[in-house]
Amino acid sequence: MTTSSSPTASALGAQLEQFFADAGGRVAARTRARYERVHARLLRFLEEVDVTDLLGSEPQAVLAMERQFGRTGAFQRLHDPEEFVCCLPVFLSPDWLLPDPADARSQVVLTERLTRQIYSIYRYRLRTCSCTFNNVYTAATTARRRFGP
Repeated sequence: MTTSSSPTASALGAQLEQFFADAGGRVAARTRARYERVHARLLRFLEEVDVTDLLGSEPQAVLAMERQFGRTGAFQRLHDPEEFVCCLPVFLSPDWLLPDPADARSQVVLTERLTRQIYSIYRYRLRTCSCTFNNVYTAATTARRRFGP
């Protein structure tokens, strides 16, 4: 697990903000609104996700302690982009997909784009194999089946 002193952990929050700002930059107002709903959902997910099955019990314990301080962004302060990607398949699970089909499609598309961006930036520093990223793409394919083409 990465600590809050890690440059990649502290950069995760800024990277997410920049990604969503860029994604919403040159799109229609309706699309931008969908992207904002996806962004809000992702931030809520990061505030609530239990990482025990994804990263282990120790990272979950540290995350729970950090969340007790009441500040938002505990996940982004503690975890690096690679650990973030490990959690994204859960973000694409039925429990976390946005209820509106257009929003859910945007959620899947943006999650895939974000995953590709993280991979392109950090691929030479990654500790896990590419299967971590493939898990996100598999979850995206499964999510798409839920709401059709």
